[in-house]
Amino acid sequence: MATFTKACFYCKREFEATHSLANICSPDCPKWVRRSETRKAQPNPLRSGAESVPCEPKPAGAGPETCDDELKCRRCSKAMRNVTGMRKYCSSTCRRAVQRRRRREMLRRAYVEPVSMVELRRRDEDTCRICGETVDFTRQPPDPSAATIDHVIALSRGGEHSYGNTQLAHLRCNTVKGAG
Repeated sequence: MATFTKACFYCKREFEATHSLANICSPDCPKWVRRSETRKAQPNPLRSGAESVPCEPKPAGAGPETCDDELKCRRCSKAMRNVTGMRKYCSSTCRRAVQRRRRREMLRRAYVEPVSMVELRRRDEDTCRICGETVDFTRQPPDPSAATIDHVIALSRGGEHSYGNTQLAHLRCNTVKGAG
């Protein structure tokens, strides 16, 4: 079996590893242990933004007095346990609802004028502006050759929904391009 001489990501000491992707000298690396302990012990106050809920005392003889952080969900204000210090929502349903609301707000801010597929088709002469091939308007999504409206500067990156920032594209070309 091959061995690799690597430098620890945290303490920078050299160590011998049997795997090429190893990046920590040992699970007992002092800097790694210290970092993971502080992460669990203190949630980031700048990121959490959720309101703290006092912990309920345990009955006598129930074990050591350890208390995980308890927070309220940012959406529904339901009390929840926050062991890692990273949790913001009580469930994936609340998280998705907030994400949908943020996306709708972003789209509302980006809206400048209505963009018509008919106008884009006339302006771009039935040609995909990404690959240069002709677009077949008889096909519908999810067909890769279907016509879509592509935002040159993605809405998620601050682009606007206007004729100046849109172009005609195949679904496959638009998907491969992504939000870049």
